[in-house]
Amino acid sequence: MHFADHVVLAAVGIDVNGTKHPLVLREGATENAAACKELLADLIERGHNPNRAILVVIDGAKALRRAVIDTFGERAVLQRCHAHKKRNVTDALPERMRAGVRNAMNQAYATRDPKRARRLLENLAHKLESAQPGAAASLREGVEETLTIMRLRLPR
Repeated sequence: MHFADHVVLAAVGIDVNGTKHPLVLREGATENAAACKELLADLIERGHNPNRAILVVIDGAKALRRAVIDTFGERAVLQRCHAHKKRNVTDALPERMRAGVRNAMNQAYATRDPKRARRLLENLAHKLESAQPGAAASLREGVEETLTIMRLRLPR
């Protein structure tokens, strides 16, 4: 989250009823590996058992992904945020194409069938490949992690 000139990292827990609970706030950026590791260390210090499996929803930041893997190892199940993925892909497109691509991605994610969603997203990337290779690459990068919740059959 951005507050004036500051970036604040937040860990938010979501219970079985879908209620969000703020767990940890720390100044830093998801592009900063040290800040990400400090956020996760705070989470553990506040009582999260690091030996328990954890579902972590992340933006596309590589430093945050690395910090989660380094901290929780194979106990971390990663889900990429759909909103961040759509923003990353559409930012690589001319304005005239953004709404159509966003709608196609929304349709893929709305299927709730990970195989079908993967196929729809790959077809979209294929269509974008020749004219918009950057957007196609952005769509393909980490796409499996955008389908984790579907594969686990968790509610939206």
